[in-house]
Amino acid sequence: DIHLTTIDSSTIYTELITALEKGAGEPLYPGAERRIYGEALVAVFVALYNKLDDVGRQTLLRYARGEVLDAIGERLGVKRLEGDTAKTVMRFSLSTPRETNIIIPKWTKVTPDGENYFATDEIAVLQAGTYSVEIPTSAVGNGVKFNGYAAGTITTLVDLIPYIESVTNLTETAGGDDGEPYTEAGDNRLRERIRLAPAKRSTAGPELAYIYWAMTADSSIIDVKAVSETETISRTLTVYNGHAFKGGATLLIDTLIVRAHGESAAAVKDVDYAIDYTDDLLTIEVKGSLAAAESIDIEITQTLEGCVKIVPLLKGGKTPDSAMLSKVLETVNAKDTRPMT
Repeated sequence: DIHLTTIDSSTIYTELITALEKGAGEPLYPGAERRIYGEALVAVFVALYNKLDDVGRQTLLRYARGEVLDAIGERLGVKRLEGDTAKTVMRFSLSTPRETNIIIPKWTKVTPDGENYFATDEIAVLQAGTYSVEIPTSAVGNGVKFNGYAAGTITTLVDLIPYIESVTNLTETAGGDDGEPYTEAGDNRLRERIRLAPAKRSTAGPELAYIYWAMTADSSIIDVKAVSETETISRTLTVYNGHAFKGGATLLIDTLIVRAHGESAAAVKDVDYAIDYTDDLLTIEVKGSLAAAESIDIEITQTLEGCVKIVPLLKGGKTPDSAMLSKVLETVNAKDTRPMT
């Protein structure tokens, strides 16, 4: 740990009593009123030194928290994620169809328990002659506390509407997320994104830039793996004067397999062939069992330029669904996302 000042209560005690004795011009023995006063001040000074040390340490990313951490993030254009609202679909029902339409206003509130509230996302019309209408509904605030209300458990209409007899949610509430709240966990996640932020300025498409932007897509993403996409290619190469050639800037040499043309058994490296990969040209020198070959078959894996596979990991070890993957894809491919080249 880094500390900007040394905090030792015994040292503070000794220095304080010594200073008091010097000011008094005489020793202050145990039980003396002025010594008791000095001893009481030790705890105050220790607390003050600890406070000053904490304030100083918060200027460092490792120890910053709360609004101080927000301020550090602002230097690099990183803002605390607010989180998402849980969503469901509510059904508003009548006991008997009406002869006229019933308007259900936007933001009509419902609740499962009188503590957490949900509101309709849009204005809806319960058509004359029908029994019910279904309306997309969201929690009135962000957070995981709004998740997990099973279908049929949100049944209380808060904003009463004439003739509506019952309400119920058709789907379990889901999608709510705390974002990066002012908690230790929230600060830790924001701190990690701030640490990755310098990489986003590069236009070279480095691994950390992909990780940074993917984690920005949703606060439920706790880790990201970014790897270059690859493909395995098979080619038949003609041998010229004991050598065969394959061009390519992104060949993964360790994956090379060489066979005599039309054969299934792989040749042995350094016995049947030798390789050199310089200036994006793979040169294969045939020898041993391949010495008389007029052509050879090869398999080799190459990295696909401009193609990156991004694998996000969610809280609790969950894997992302298609909606989350689409959200990540949209974020890393945004026009103002400079690293994605």
